[in-house]
Amino acid sequence: MGTGYIDEFFRDMYNSELEHKHKLDSADSLLVGVLLALSGVGIYYSRFLPSCGFGISGKVFLAFRVLFLAVFGLATACVIASFWPRTKEYIASPKEWGTFVDNVESYYLHDNHTPEEACELAANDLAKSLRQKYIEASEVNRSLNVKKMACQTWARYSITAAVVIVLLNAIPTYFVQCDKTDIQEIEIIDPKHKEESHGRTKEDTSTAKDTSTAKTAAAPEH
Repeated sequence: MGTGYIDEFFRDMYNSELEHKHKLDSADSLLVGVLLALSGVGIYYSRFLPSCGFGISGKVFLAFRVLFLAVFGLATACVIASFWPRTKEYIASPKEWGTFVDNVESYYLHDNHTPEEACELAANDLAKSLRQKYIEASEVNRSLNVKKMACQTWARYSITAAVVIVLLNAIPTYFVQCDKTDIQEIEIIDPKHKEESHGRTKEDTSTAKDTSTAKTAAAPEH
């Protein structure tokens, strides 16, 4: 009874670590999706860099931009380290265990044991070997899970910090965006003013020419 409980305990521990590993792997997709959304924010910020001046809003915008890039880079590195290929530890395949049992039974049969004794001894050896494999595999998987949890935790912290920076940078971004809009309006309106002024100059010139021609034609009559 006690031996069966011990074997069941280590088997459940092995299965628990594998299940925990699968849950951690499924959380990687969510972190990757959040990083893609934050990358869109970074691209949106890059649109205002050419028009960012040296005023208070521009300096604050640049400072938050640098902080955002640093935190985003840390989050990306943590996510990559989280799902970096790692080999999970499994117990042997059923075929290998079958070969193990056959070899053990053959050994005990050649050692002058009856078939019943050989089967019982092989079962005991199998239980001990399984227990040892469960312990070794659980230890490896547990170590991987601890490292993966640490990476995902730091990734969540970094993503949270990036979101806070985006919220704080909303006001400076608004003013920088307004400055860029004003610059674009000036660039669009100025050529029209030039064309209008150039057109007026041509009209004034033609009017002056018509007036001088009329005066010249009227001179002989006078």
